[in-house]
Amino acid sequence: MQREWFEYVGAAHVHTTYSDGSWTIPEIAKAATAAGLDFGLITEHMTLEGLSEEGWYAQTLVLVGYEINDPARKNHYLAFGLKRTLPAGLYPLEYVGRVRNEGGFGFISHPDEKRSSHPDYPAYPWTEWQIKGFDGIEIWNYMSEWMESLNRWNVGFRILFPALSIRGPTEKTLKFWDSSRDNGKVVAIAGVDVHAMKKRLGPFNWVVFPYPRMFRTLRTHILLPSPLTGHLDKDKEMVYGALRRGNSFVSNHLLGDGRRFRFFAEAGNAVYTMGESLRLSEPLRAVAVCPGKGVVSLIRNGEPILKRKANWLEYDLAEPGSY
Repeated sequence: MQREWFEYVGAAHVHTTYSDGSWTIPEIAKAATAAGLDFGLITEHMTLEGLSEEGWYAQTLVLVGYEINDPARKNHYLAFGLKRTLPAGLYPLEYVGRVRNEGGFGFISHPDEKRSSHPDYPAYPWTEWQIKGFDGIEIWNYMSEWMESLNRWNVGFRILFPALSIRGPTEKTLKFWDSSRDNGKVVAIAGVDVHAMKKRLGPFNWVVFPYPRMFRTLRTHILLPSPLTGHLDKDKEMVYGALRRGNSFVSNHLLGDGRRFRFFAEAGNAVYTMGESLRLSEPLRAVAVCPGKGVVSLIRNGEPILKRKANWLEYDLAEPGSY
């Protein structure tokens, strides 16, 4: 019988007034609750000032990490589980290692970012591809994708219909994620990268992607063996534990509610979910169940092995690998 898992959905990579966002943590938490989010991951630029405001706000748990960058402002790294910031001026090899050494974990942020249409907002890609020791990758960043093909001719259309600009992670990022499996488990998250910047256009004031809208876009889902308790310390440990282990998946809420998606393996009476590992020593079947009908692909070590249009998929696994 399948083990019961408790699913929670949240938004990762959120900026507040502690860095270059436009709302406070309580204001953001209220919008997150209204959007149906169970948790939100704050990641300010180079500061952990918001740590004192961690906690439950109505139905949403707010946790605070921070976004580290190198002296050139590139190679952004979303770090969680730290009690203090690292010294400024470190390079990626240094801060990736120090985050782990100090008991934290981290995700490479918008690794394949590229844009040139707006000089005030240059790209901040990951360039140190040879570094090991990172825990995960932000494989999909909403703001990065929206801005990458932005130009003076399509900006109005993209503002009015932002959902039509969001396709999915880049091929380069996915290949990097697949190739990273040789270094151990590498977990994927999706980031909204929301700042809700206030702009003025002639006589009009407007907000570039407000928090309420962004909280209904890319989401990171986690699976827990027991429900959250309502106590900050315990729940923080549970959420971070799921993210470390990879008991998680990402979805684009613009296309529909991704909750109730499941991907697991059955071996006899045992069931293994996303993020878990097992030995291929007995008959093993992979099962994917989707909340709606779509194109379902099973991928092994970066290579598709089965694709079908359905709301479920089953496949007998005969070879070891990362599925």
